[in-house]
Amino acid sequence: MELRYLHAKGLEQATSERVARERARVVHARAPGASLFDATCSLGADLLALALEGVDVVGGDLDVESLRYARANLAHHGRVARLLRADAARPPLRSALWLVDPDRRADARRALDPAAWSPPLDVALGVARSFDGACLKLAPALDADALLAAEAAALPAGLARRREWLSRAGELVEVTLWTGALAGAAATGAERVAVRLAPDGARARGGRRRAAGGGRPGARRAAERRPSCTTPTRRWCAPGCWAGWPRAKGSPAGAAAGLPRGRRALGEPFLRAFRVLGSAPLDRKRVRAPCCASTTWARSRCASAATPSQPRRSRASCAATARGAAS
Repeated sequence: MELRYLHAKGLEQATSERVARERARVVHARAPGASLFDATCSLGADLLALALEGVDVVGGDLDVESLRYARANLAHHGRVARLLRADAARPPLRSALWLVDPDRRADARRALDPAAWSPPLDVALGVARSFDGACLKLAPALDADALLAAEAAALPAGLARRREWLSRAGELVEVTLWTGALAGAAATGAERVAVRLAPDGARARGGRRRAAGGGRPGARRAAERRPSCTTPTRRWCAPGCWAGWPRAKGSPAGAAAGLPRGRRALGEPFLRAFRVLGSAPLDRKRVRAPCCASTTWARSRCASAATPSQPRRSRASCAATARGAAS
């Protein structure tokens, strides 16, 4: 489903194939048979994914050049594009659903302020309320509290909403706001969800346990006996899913700092577990000793691992290895 025809500006903000396919699947599942207007179709990544999923979709964009590229990309995959030159803030047609990805590079530089987007966030939210369902693709750096404040000012209190922080290949790629029919039957106005998109397209929500099993039984038992420290990834911190989670899980230590520790790593898709090599009271001199010991150990490992075909690693590289081991 890759796009064949690209231009620089469109490529910078184009949706990846995997994310576009997942969005199209969600749209089709939550609102089957509904028509959708992609108000900022650009190169046509979402437009193509929606068309291939069987959604009745029309694309729009203010940039005539982007519309030409979108038409060519859909034609390359055997789809006839229905396109309109239109302002996303003033939809020219009535459809059940509305998709918008505000231009965050309106002045050739990335804008972090939602008021500088095209259309601005408050305007996009105002338009979204006039459709049965809407999907707003937003910047991954958008603050969760700022989004909530904008929603409170522009959307009716009773409108169903679902906010998703979507990550792919370990990277937070976008924030998605679903409203109305696209929010899902169980959505509430206060729901924030961290979603990890696996390579096979499967979705994993924050807070869901991984399936048990995998690896040799002896190796698993040995790993469980090692102390571990667990930290959240950015894609779980951004929507605020991490707040209060350690205490909710009954973390025996470190809950005040938000770093659960224990003999067993917590099996969550949005956490990273690190093996604890040593511990010391929070005193600079006492902490320095185990760090120096770890540095000496890492240098000895680097020296013993060197072969004639593999030159010895530099002292700086060994020190970096030691720092990673000590953490």
